Parts: sequence; structure tokens; C-alpha cells
Amino acid sequence: MAKAPLASILSSLLTPTSDDGICARTQLFEHIVEALSDLISRHREPTTEILHFPPVMNRRQLEVSGYLQSFPHQLGVISYIPGNESEIRTRIEKPDWVDGLSPTEQVLAPAACYPVYPMAARRGPLPKDGLWFDVAAYCFRREAIIEIDRLQAFRMREYVYMGTPEQVLEFRARWMRQAEEIVQLLGLPYQIAPASDPFFGRAGRIAALSQLEQSLKFELLIPVRSDQQLTACMSFN
Repeated sequence: MAKAPLASILSSLLTPTSDDGICARTQLFEHIVEALSDLISRHREPTTEILHFPPVMNRRQLEVSGYLQSFPHQLGVISYIPGNESEIRTRIEKPDWVDGLSPTEQVLAPAACYPVYPMAARRGPLPKDGLWFDVAAYCFRREAIIEIDRLQAFRMREYVYMGTPEQVLEFRARWMRQAEEIVQLLGLPYQIAPASDPFFGRAGRIAALSQLEQSLKFELLIPVRSDQQLTACMSFN
């Protein structure tokens, strides 16, 4: 059987909006996501705490995490129109009304996991067996290249483990094995390869090389656009 063209598949899953990389999800898309979510949940450790976060998070927490230094080119900041009623009315009637916006204490969440770290820190020392989290959120990243496998607004689900370095490495190795089991159940061709993040600037390029050399990140890649241009659908950090 011949492969269905990608465009015909996408039209039944996603409906474009007026902004690149921001799409409406169809009923079929949500049905598939629910089924995949159920499959992934069946591999979850029984002691895992489940947390679903809103698409915004505290700006200061993001600064402390180091994201601002590593990926400032992808960050979305939430702003508001300052002033009293008269000042706001005057401002919004100008063509350049956005120039006078002021930042709030929130930013758009670039990944689902960031809010869980300060939350866990407030609980005090880690228990002997560590902490397990299943976190999810709608996220935003201002991508330089918009493709169907790299949207600006997207849903992210992550399993996060906090423990000793040895426990963390064992957790990552176990989930790499389980990820392979999942894609094999789905009948997808795949490969796992070392990867790096799109760090910002010259120092970022050095950080990316270091990330590769130390094997700090792996990605599970599948063919979405073509067999030659693979897409990361899971990552292990």
C-alpha cells in the first residue's frame, strides 16, 4: 500500500490558524493523543505524582533555571497595558500601542517540567527513593523555522525523576528502553541518537558540543517529513 501524502494526513489532524506554527486540533487528533497518552501512562511507575500545569509560569523561576541565558531567542513574555483608563484608551488608539507594554511576572512555559523543580525544592530533602513526576502542559517556543513537526505552540508531556546521579542515570536508561517498546508497539521505524539543544549564541554552540560529547541528551527519531529528515518525538535528558 502506498504511503498517504503528509498533507492529506495533516488536513484531518490540524487546522491552520492565521499564525504560523499555531494550529487548531481536530477531534481525530485529540482522539489519537488520548490513546497515545493512555499507552504512555501504562508504563508509568506506580509512585509517580501526576501534575498538569497551565501554559504560563513564574518569570523569576525561569531566570533562576538558566533558561533565559540558554534560550532567550525562543522565550515568550506575557505583557500588559499599564496606566489608568484614560491612559490605556489613548495608548491602544496608537498604531504602535505594543511599544508601551510592561512585562508581568509570568512568561509562556517553554517546557512542562520547569515549575516542578521549585515545587519539589519547597518540600525539603529528597526521600531515599527520590521523587517521580508525570507532568504535562501546553508550551510555547518562538521557533526560527516553522514546520509541521516543530510548532510554536504545542503540548508536552514529561516524566521527571529527582534523585542521586546514579538513580537518575538508571531512570533515563530504563525509559530509553521503554520508549523503544512503545514505538515498536506502534509499528514505527525509529533510531536513538545523541542530541543537543539549540543554545543561544557562540557560548551556546560550545555548550551544545559539550552536551554531545558528554552524552547528556538522546533523542528518539522517527520519519515524519521523509526517511532522510528525521524528527525527534522523544528526548532523554
